[in-house]
Amino acid sequence: MKTVNVSGLKNNPSEALRMANTDLVLVMNRNEPDALMVGLKSSNIIDMPGVRKALATALFKEGDLSLARAAKLADVPLASFIRMSF
Repeated sequence: MKTVNVSGLKNNPSEALRMANTDLVLVMNRNEPDALMVGLKSSNIIDMPGVRKALATALFKEGDLSLARAAKLADVPLASFIRMSF
């Protein structure tokens, strides 16, 4: 497990993301554990059944992804994602 503090995360988020691709990354805030970063691809979580669709649906409904981007994340045609989401 690797660690990064909040200021390091703020100053260089791409480094923390690179570390999360190979291992868990513990985010420390004032010497206390605050969050845990997990690389979705390296842990194969993203490829587990239903995860892509559930993540895409949640991000779309929260307004964080457009309909087209959510369909792409879910790895389904746009028309299928529309039927699935509404």
